Amino acid sequence: MSAIPMDYVTIAQAAEQLRATGKPVYAKCLETMVRAGDLLNFMPLVPCNQGTVHKVIRRKKLGDGGIFRAINQGVPVDIPETEVDYEVAGNLEDRCDIDEELLRINAGDSNFLANQNEGVMIGMRNKLNDTFLYGNRAAPGNMAGFSGLATRYNSFGKWININTGYDHVQDFSGGTATDGNVYTSVYLLAPGPRQLYLIHQDIGQRGLSIDTYTSSQGIFLNDHLGNPFRGHRTWYKWPLGLAVENHHAVMRLCNIPVADIQNLIRQGVTDPAQSALLRKLIEMKNMVSADVNKEGLKYLVSRSIFTEMDILMFEKTNAYWTPIDMTQKWPARTVGMFSGIPVFMSDSIINTEANVKPAAAPAP
Repeated sequence: MSAIPMDYVTIAQAAEQLRATGKPVYAKCLETMVRAGDLLNFMPLVPCNQGTVHKVIRRKKLGDGGIFRAINQGVPVDIPETEVDYEVAGNLEDRCDIDEELLRINAGDSNFLANQNEGVMIGMRNKLNDTFLYGNRAAPGNMAGFSGLATRYNSFGKWININTGYDHVQDFSGGTATDGNVYTSVYLLAPGPRQLYLIHQDIGQRGLSIDTYTSSQGIFLNDHLGNPFRGHRTWYKWPLGLAVENHHAVMRLCNIPVADIQNLIRQGVTDPAQSALLRKLIEMKNMVSADVNKEGLKYLVSRSIFTEMDILMFEKTNAYWTPIDMTQKWPARTVGMFSGIPVFMSDSIINTEANVKPAAAPAP
């Protein structure tokens, strides 16, 4: 397994540290990143242990359990299997260009400059949250990025994890999902050391670099025809990625029909049988491997799923759901608590997912 860094912190904690050490520009950027409540909000952040990549060693096969040894009987060797993999940090970059004359008109207003840059930060945040879910490094033009959870957990069937007996992708539709319909997913995640976390190249501030260039430095911007003009440029660079060191740290419930969820939201719940989603969430919770630290479990759901769970509580068919205020310094937010596990709402989980299919059975 990879070594556990001493500075194993969330992005929100990193922002607090940077503000305390006199780096408000970086702190502001990180605070903007976690404001939406998606994966960036609660995932730990770890520097890559191999420069631009992160080496992880995953357990592939357990030992046979040993023997009850009789007198004068030997003990056979037992060698569990592991596999080495390398996670990558995709080099996300963006820039904010502002005409020098526009800054002059606004009298060098720092609020104007900050507002323009915040728009770039929010765009980066949205790109990262989307990539953590649906990024596909194998897709054309995406080699510089990284693969997200939906890409990694994209089929179901116990033979996927035949050595452990766990299937980390559950089919909500029970085999009735069809091509042409649209679906959504729910994730149950266990962020933590040697489990699931974000990685960054060990440069800048937690991997983040923010460089500013002004007209006094001779910076020229170009219009759409390539003609130059004086301006102000802020360049953002954040090589960030996702590390799944323990496959057991992720559970996905897929093939949830969006039409059914929308009908429940419009009509309310009149029959306890309509709360099938809640039963599936309980099944997910109870299927988490004993080798996973369950203290930090978190559900990540779409806005429509979050809304349905609120309605189920209103209709008195969801005794497990409690709205709470998370006890954290930044960002303060209201989330749900289902069966003792926080539920975060993510606008990055789309309602137009394709049908997730069973994995092909291995050849005999």
